Amino acid sequence: MDNLARLIEPLPTSEFLSDYWTRCAIHVPGPIEKFSGLYSWQDLNELISDRRLTYPRLRLVLNKELLPASLFTKRSPHGPDNAIDPRKVSNLLRSGATIVYDGLHDSTPKIREFASLLQFDFGEYAHVNLYCSRPEAQGFDLHYDAHEVFLIQIAGKKEWRVSEPTRPFPLDFDKSGKNNPPGKQYLRCLLSAGDILYIPRGHWHEGIATGEASLHLTLGINGSTGMSFLRWLMDDLMMSEVWRANRPLAFSGDTKDFRGHSELESWIATLRTSLLERLGRLGLSHDYFEYSIGQDRNPYPYSLPNEYASLENMALAQETKFSRSRFQKVFIRDVQNKIRVTVGGSHLVFGGNVGAWVRCLFSETEFTGSDCLMWEPQLEWSQVESLLRPLITSGIVHVETQKVVENSES
Repeated sequence: MDNLARLIEPLPTSEFLSDYWTRCAIHVPGPIEKFSGLYSWQDLNELISDRRLTYPRLRLVLNKELLPASLFTKRSPHGPDNAIDPRKVSNLLRSGATIVYDGLHDSTPKIREFASLLQFDFGEYAHVNLYCSRPEAQGFDLHYDAHEVFLIQIAGKKEWRVSEPTRPFPLDFDKSGKNNPPGKQYLRCLLSAGDILYIPRGHWHEGIATGEASLHLTLGINGSTGMSFLRWLMDDLMMSEVWRANRPLAFSGDTKDFRGHSELESWIATLRTSLLERLGRLGLSHDYFEYSIGQDRNPYPYSLPNEYASLENMALAQETKFSRSRFQKVFIRDVQNKIRVTVGGSHLVFGGNVGAWVRCLFSETEFTGSDCLMWEPQLEWSQVESLLRPLITSGIVHVETQKVVENSES
């Protein structure tokens, strides 16, 4: 987890994962220049100057309340109805409004790469939002989030207070406003540029800018839960007629005597037996792991202009250079003398005799045709080419240099 290590240094990764991850907030001070190459005031100014910017991508908060879009948007004759009005935004900022920009990873390449690297490390979906507050201003009121949060202080200073959870491990629909007041405050800290603050989901928190304007990013990690596993298992159980069969008519007519008690008990017992058999089946963890890898949400690695080239007209040779996205999660599994590979949302099957070749390929992100031959010396180039082409078609392997066969028709 090299990318996580760089984010939380000097705190050791092993200590963070064992003592703090999902358990307890921690403030990790860092040098002022730690995130200087990640984002800046100039980046923010360029971002909000984009005439294509719309609501709700950009929102404004004042006095702990989200402002109505009508206060800072306009109807554009040549654009969307919810276009951001720069003059209105500027006036509201002077009045103390806080900027909230959702999904910064979708619009800023270097933030997209940053989020993708952390997503690769955690194996969970990562997203980045931006917050900018004037001095002494507070954006949102005391609340908690339903995902893990890393606050990354880019510029200025901001004081944070973190309290114990009142509903541990909340789910997406568990809004903080619907639950009890926060528990005991256990952390109070001042973030300066270069610092991070990790806050587990469900832990109440609030932040207030101090004597200077504050700019910070939040890296959110949406962890999978037992409920995620049950949703996957439910899809699997639907393949069984036991689970698709009708429930007994135990609730028909007059139900006060519960006459269908025995039929209902028998039905539930049948379901229980089926469920326990599925949970006890050999390879269940492998099946779930393979499914999870197949849900990988990292950006699709385009390689234009090679996307325009017809694979049939593309001559692959030993000097051809290939690449593979470093963000792709890969799961390689031996199944009945076959090699099953799950990567980038695709499932590919290879013959068992090329298992070593497949594992070599997925251990590299850049390689040549000659490398492919060295991985399995008994293979001819024509065989290597036939192995590469489905990987190229699936967008898993990209051709960095290629020679297109000339059309011989006159």
